[in-house]
Amino acid sequence: MANQAILPRIAMFHGGGSTPQIFETQCKALHQHLSSKFEFVYFGAPFESAPGAGVLPFFTFEEWGPYLNWYMKDDNGEEYPDGTAGNYDDEEGIERVLRMMRDTGPGGKWVGCLGFSQGTRLVGGLLKWQQLRRDKNVVTEENVDLQFGVLCMGAGQPMTSTVPESASIYSFSLS
Repeated sequence: MANQAILPRIAMFHGGGSTPQIFETQCKALHQHLSSKFEFVYFGAPFESAPGAGVLPFFTFEEWGPYLNWYMKDDNGEEYPDGTAGNYDDEEGIERVLRMMRDTGPGGKWVGCLGFSQGTRLVGGLLKWQQLRRDKNVVTEENVDLQFGVLCMGAGQPMTSTVPESASIYSFSLS
């Protein structure tokens, strides 16, 4: 087996009512142009939802479902801005995303993130969270050093975090 170069990674976040597989299909041209420079890792949202705008009829539930969403709403229709389902015993959105990144295992450093539609809110939230931690001289995860974010067709505030910027969430160790 030939040795493959370890490439820097880009975290990819689909829109609401989509899936990582749909988003990967939609990003095929991007992948073809940049796959020799970056590893693209597609993440799936934690909550099931109805299909998002433009998903049907192209990506049927039978072949591509269940559709997923990064946010839940309370009984009054208000969205939980931290990516929880209102259950604060569970991990919140930024914490969940960092865990998902860690759970992908060893590989290149996380250098960027790209989100489409609702996924842009995670990109904004991750970059904001990282900057707030740096401003307070808090060491970030050793394998996460986001240098850029790409936001495609997004709206809404960045995902918020209930974890104080000075708190340590996870520590990556690849040794």
